[in-house]
Amino acid sequence: MIKLLVSDVDGTLLKAGENAISENIKKKLRAFITSGGTVAIASGRTYASLRGLLGDLADSVYLIPCDGALCIKGERVLYHRPIPAEIVRKAFSVAKENGLGLHLAAATQGYAYGDRDFLSKFTEEHTDTVSTVSTPTEVREAIYKLSFYGRSTCFATVPTELRLSYKGNGWKEYVYRYADKGTALSDLQSRLYMAKFDTAAIGDGLNDASMLRGAKYPFALTEELKNAVPAAVPVESVFEALEIIGRTNI
Repeated sequence: MIKLLVSDVDGTLLKAGENAISENIKKKLRAFITSGGTVAIASGRTYASLRGLLGDLADSVYLIPCDGALCIKGERVLYHRPIPAEIVRKAFSVAKENGLGLHLAAATQGYAYGDRDFLSKFTEEHTDTVSTVSTPTEVREAIYKLSFYGRSTCFATVPTELRLSYKGNGWKEYVYRYADKGTALSDLQSRLYMAKFDTAAIGDGLNDASMLRGAKYPFALTEELKNAVPAAVPVESVFEALEIIGRTNI
């Protein structure tokens, strides 16, 4: 029986171009929870972004934001893998030297550094709670993702403490090298006294591979992910995966 369901967001719960999770999908997730199951949502997005997407479901699920660097229930941080403070300070120097915008994701809010154009663009396009800062001393929380924006290069040599979690649309995003969705899932399974055999996982990208490997019932929405996790069941949509999970639990 499946007791724990973990799903990616972009490309999975959300199709390309969508900005809201469909009510049909939310209904399926609610039904799984009502039947006694536990749901976790894992994403490269920030905590605030996930809460905004999930709405009234947010307090009923475990949130794994920042590509697996955190696990939060309600507003309580259960698990975290922060970026070392010295790397955060270095990021400010890199942004200043190269004329880049910088966004730092803490547990429940963000910090933004950059010129007026970047700060204006960022606040227009993001609904997260963000404080603008001019020096690293103004950041007094642990940071779980740092993101550079701009055409210039960022790190001449990427610190060994980091791994690139996303690159595109002018952004380069980094998390702690040992933070990923699979590690966060493993920690959550231990906390819930569950195991791989109790778990279903749904994803679409290679950053979901470690998460799918931690589940007995993995579902892949792309051929790329299916090739990375041969045991995964190929599906056309998250709704199809949720239908199969529902039948499995009958």
